[in-house]
Amino acid sequence: MKIFKPADFGCGVRLVSTGAYLPERVVSNEDLSAMGAPLDGDEMVRLTGIRFRRWVAEHEATSDLAIAAGRQALAGAGAVATSLDRLLVATVSPDYSSPSTACLVHAGLELPHLPVFDLTASCAG
Repeated sequence: MKIFKPADFGCGVRLVSTGAYLPERVVSNEDLSAMGAPLDGDEMVRLTGIRFRRWVAEHEATSDLAIAAGRQALAGAGAVATSLDRLLVATVSPDYSSPSTACLVHAGLELPHLPVFDLTASCAG
């Protein structure tokens, strides 16, 4: 069986840089218990391993998080960022069903014309 490699065709995908963004608001298990969650903080840790989580502010949407992470990724990519040929946004919590979150991120990052699309599959993202 012959194995075809993307490099054999003069194309391929490479990861040049990554970015991340975390909302400022930290919500602890104790905070959730105080809000009426049926478990106490220790039980939540025992069952899930989670001690706290980040919650977005009222004015933040998925595209806002992606734009902040995208800016960081583009800054780390240097000159390679100018050779982007696709924008893919993976989410199961889009801002809207249409336009796609990728369209909003594309505009927010002020990228040149290029194809953009959402990948709506949580684990694949």
